[in-house]
Amino acid sequence: MDINTGISQVLDATNKLTEEVSNKVKQINESVNDAKNDYEHFKSDLLKTRIVGGNLLQDPWLQNVSVETIDNKETIVAHSPPLFSKVNTSLEVVSAKTYGFSTRYGHAGVIKSESETPEKFTDNPWFASEETPLFAKDSQEKTIVPRGGFFAGDWSGLTKTGHIFRMHVKPVDLREEGNEITRLTNGAQIISSESNGIFAGLLMLRAWVYVKKGSLIFGNHAGYNGNESFQKKWEAVDFTQSKSEHPFKLVEVIFSPPMSANVVKQMNFASGDNESELEAYIASPQLFVLDHEDDKRKPMISNCFGGLNV
Repeated sequence: MDINTGISQVLDATNKLTEEVSNKVKQINESVNDAKNDYEHFKSDLLKTRIVGGNLLQDPWLQNVSVETIDNKETIVAHSPPLFSKVNTSLEVVSAKTYGFSTRYGHAGVIKSESETPEKFTDNPWFASEETPLFAKDSQEKTIVPRGGFFAGDWSGLTKTGHIFRMHVKPVDLREEGNEITRLTNGAQIISSESNGIFAGLLMLRAWVYVKKGSLIFGNHAGYNGNESFQKKWEAVDFTQSKSEHPFKLVEVIFSPPMSANVVKQMNFASGDNESELEAYIASPQLFVLDHEDDKRKPMISNCFGGLNV
């Protein structure tokens, strides 16, 4: 091999190595840039997808209750309710099996009981009640709370049975002053920081709702002295068998209300029609603080509820 040939081969090898190194550096730079872009996307989306803290409402499952005799009638009373009623509004604690919100899980004992006494069960959530609960074995697509739901000792993992709210408002004579409302309260001493009495951030309320009669509204001063103004409105016509497979809908409201102490001040559930009867059911309400102006959405699946497991 002459010198020129040897030099040419060395140059070719050097050029090939330089090209390979250049391509590898290019790939590394592209990977680094991709990682940077992924990180920036993750960082920008983080506040929009994470939950800050837990549910601010105490005992939203209504497990901390007792049975008391009121007006010669045995009544379930919640000790730390996240909702409490005002004038002209009836707010009752009822079985979570009402209209199939919770179910009986289909383990062997329930399957045997269902086969022997089918009249004590139903596969239609619109007709479910405490006496005839929705049976999960053949109704998985119709259930909201899986594996025994709110019932202690029924494969749910809970230590006490849970309940839901029934809200009832009769037609109101507007010549009479009164507050036809159910107010939202978090049951804690301080919900968040305030500035001149006004909460600076946003709150997000989520709950399962079934409006059987009339219309249910939520908002600042809703229902106060017959006020029909609202931020969110749900009509009974939208909660019918022809429009939905299940009575309950998961609803969401984002708001920034005036607040004081432990009450979300003047953020109320009320009747949206003072001339019609309202009958509505509210289950597992949740209240979250959104600590960023872009923090508009938060994740929650149907079987993931906040609050205390007492």
